[in-house]
Amino acid sequence: MFSIRFATAFLLATGNSRIKTGHLLSDGVAWAFGTLFAYVLNGAMDVAEDRLNGSGRPVARGALTPGTALRAAWLCAGLAVLFSLDSPPVLGLLLAYLFCGFAYSAPPFRMTRHSHSTVATVLLLGGLTYAAGCAAAGGHRGAVPVVVFAVAMSLWMGLVGALVKDLSDVRGDQAAGRRTFVVVRGERLARTVCAVNPVLVGVGFLAAARTLAPVLTLPAVVVLAGGLAVAHFSLTTRSDERRGRSRLPYQAFMVTQYAAHLALLGIVVAGVR
Repeated sequence: MFSIRFATAFLLATGNSRIKTGHLLSDGVAWAFGTLFAYVLNGAMDVAEDRLNGSGRPVARGALTPGTALRAAWLCAGLAVLFSLDSPPVLGLLLAYLFCGFAYSAPPFRMTRHSHSTVATVLLLGGLTYAAGCAAAGGHRGAVPVVVFAVAMSLWMGLVGALVKDLSDVRGDQAAGRRTFVVVRGERLARTVCAVNPVLVGVGFLAAARTLAPVLTLPAVVVLAGGLAVAHFSLTTRSDERRGRSRLPYQAFMVTQYAAHLALLGIVVAGVR
C-alpha cells in the first residue's frame, strides 16, 4: 500500500511530462525497503500482544524469531538508504520516515501506547510517503491535486485506519498496558467515533475535490462510499467476536484506500497516454 501511495504521488506530480522511470524504480524500491523496516520492526516489538489478539503475522505465529526479524528490519533500513543515495530530497524524507517507523514501535518512544500518538505518527508516515513520491518526480506539476489527495488520504490513514485497527485488538492492547482510545474511553464511544470519522473524511475529500481538483472526484466518491462501509461495520461488530468479523471495519478501510488509489492511477495513466 505504501508503494502504491508513493507511485500515485509520483505520477500525479509528473502530469503529462516525461516520466523519470529510473527515479520511480530506485526511489520506489528505497521506500518499499523503508516500509518493510517499519512493519518488520513492529512485528518483532508487538509479538506478545499480537499473539493474544490471534494475529497471523510471521513473528506472532512463530514462523520468524524476534531476533531474526530485528536483523532483517535493520537490513531493510540500510538497503532503503542505499537505494536513495542518488536522490538527496528523497533521502532526507526517507530518514524522517525511518525515524517515524522506529518511533512507532520501539522504545523509548513506542508511539502505539496511546491513540493520539499513533494517529500523529501514522499521519506523518502517510504525508512523508506522498511528499517523497512528489520529490522523486522532480517537479510540482499538478501540485494542488497532489496536496488535496495526500492530505485526504493521510487523514484517512490517521483518523480512520489508526483507530479502527484497535477495535479488534482490545485484549492484547489491555494486556500490554496500552492506553488506546477504545481501552480508555470504552468500546461504545470508540465505535461511534470510528463511524463518524470516515464519513467526515469522505465528505471533506469530495468537497475539496469538487472545489479544488475535479480530477480527484472519482477517488473521493470511492472514499465516501468506503467511509459509509467502515461506519456500518464499526457499529455492527464487536471486539469479542471471531477475529475475521471483528476486523471488518479495518478491512473496509484497507479496501477503500486500495480502490481510491487504483482509481486515481487509472485516471492518471489514461491522461498520460
